[in-house]
Amino acid sequence: MGGWLNLRVNKILPHPALIQRFGAPTLQRSHDWRMGPGMAAPPRSKPKFEAKRAAILNAAMRILYRRGVAGMTLSAVAAEVGLNTPGVTYYFPRKDDLAAACYLVAIERLDALLTNAAQIGGAKRRFREVFAAMFDWHRGIRRGDQHQFVPFADMRALEETQRSTVEAAFAQMAKKARSLFEGPEFAHLDNTDRRARGHLLLEHLFWVMSWLYEFDVEDYPRVLERTCDIYLYGLRDSDRGADLDFGSSELELSIESAGKEDFLIAATRALNQFGYWGASVERISASLNATKGAFYHHNMSKDELVISCFHRTFDLAKAAQMRAMQRDGSAWEMLKFATCALGEFQLSERGPLLRQYLLSSVPEELRHKVSGRANRISNRYIALISDGAKDGSLRLVDAQIASQMLRVTINAIAAGPLWVKGISRSQAPRLYLAPFHFGALWHAEADAETSDSQAA
Repeated sequence: MGGWLNLRVNKILPHPALIQRFGAPTLQRSHDWRMGPGMAAPPRSKPKFEAKRAAILNAAMRILYRRGVAGMTLSAVAAEVGLNTPGVTYYFPRKDDLAAACYLVAIERLDALLTNAAQIGGAKRRFREVFAAMFDWHRGIRRGDQHQFVPFADMRALEETQRSTVEAAFAQMAKKARSLFEGPEFAHLDNTDRRARGHLLLEHLFWVMSWLYEFDVEDYPRVLERTCDIYLYGLRDSDRGADLDFGSSELELSIESAGKEDFLIAATRALNQFGYWGASVERISASLNATKGAFYHHNMSKDELVISCFHRTFDLAKAAQMRAMQRDGSAWEMLKFATCALGEFQLSERGPLLRQYLLSSVPEELRHKVSGRANRISNRYIALISDGAKDGSLRLVDAQIASQMLRVTINAIAAGPLWVKGISRSQAPRLYLAPFHFGALWHAEADAETSDSQAA
């Protein structure tokens, strides 16, 4: 299985029951994604071989969604499809080969829907098409006839050969997201703006696949319309001006010891990069040039440290919210202060916050210990957004959906330096918070209306 192989994975990998009834999909080639040695493509196109390979990928994507790269073991995948581990390695010699193939399946799907959207005239219709495609994908997942979405946050945990292949494919897909912000509607944007807005769009698309589970499938049409309304027009009318500034000072927390705080910062960064299953005690300790003995001097276990990281993030978010709600002014002024303060913290020396995707990937017993606090953070955003509609400082929107999208936006700022080279704390409001608060069509509304009417 040596040498370089060009692999194209099918856009939709049917549920095993559908494969059994209708047969396996055919692997086709469209993009020259170069697969490293051992990243196996089928040596033959026999239907039985293809069907089993598709079933393995489906099972692996479900596990990858729940447990990340480090937690997706070949034995777990084998158990899902009724094979032993050697049976899986016949198709994918190594775990990272299988994980990389899973990522490429998801990237292929995203690439296709962004390509389709780019053909649509008018910014409103274009972005609605992108979100509608994600909702359709999620609907298919819940029906059981489409493959699972996989989170990309910890794809850097792949080994170098596979990571470079996946990252190259991801970069090509990300370019297509940026391209949606080209054309006359967005002529005022420079490349930095387009990079940030493309990044923010992808973050929203990724997280739709997580928070949509809070709704019944029958509600998807209504949820889609409300999601698009918030994405396009934001929370506050854009004609009021994008007066976004950072809070006057960084958030401060009372930490019991400096040593503990150092471990919390290091652990948060490791968890964000490698996920719960990949952020080992060794990795966390090594980032501080500390020994495992030093780690256990400050922490009883890795799980204790993970819980502490969640509580630190929730403490910071709560501090920003409570400080904002103590200020005079409208609900908009309060929401602006809280989000800017947290955005500032994300790019500070003590940042970032723990990414919210981790809540769905930790073991269930850990999730139960912290999920209540996560919900209370969301509830405060819901209250502020509802108060803003009442006092007239914010648009009337679905506050529950807006809260989810607001948290995604704050999360995105932490990854900003990976997307926008040299981004500073002073740039974050304009690049990330303004397009959310005022909408993706901010500064482009007139042109978008004209373009949409012409397309219609």
